[in-house]
Amino acid sequence: MLRSIISVTPSAVKKLLAITQKYQAPYINFTVKSGGCSGFQYVLEPCSRELHDEDIYQRGDLKIKVAKEDTFLLLGTEIDWEDDIMGQRFVFQNPNSTFQCGCGKSFN
Repeated sequence: MLRSIISVTPSAVKKLLAITQKYQAPYINFTVKSGGCSGFQYVLEPCSRELHDEDIYQRGDLKIKVAKEDTFLLLGTEIDWEDDIMGQRFVFQNPNSTFQCGCGKSFN
């Protein structure tokens, strides 16, 4: 269980659970990939694949898989869901990031 690696706000838990139900996927895969305007980009996607070399963050029925190779980049990251006048989006607060782009989807 990854309670100390990442955290998820109640509003993000609700949204991520809705995504797993919509796609009938038991997990959300939380990874990073090269790209975006800052070097790395956050990726959240429904996943039905069985566990291989991932750690699991679990909060109630929500299960988030984090690949071991991404753990260092995601350590301490909080996932939040915002729904305001500017739109709906996931917001990431990553203490390891030295720069985050204005949209909040990429970091370095």
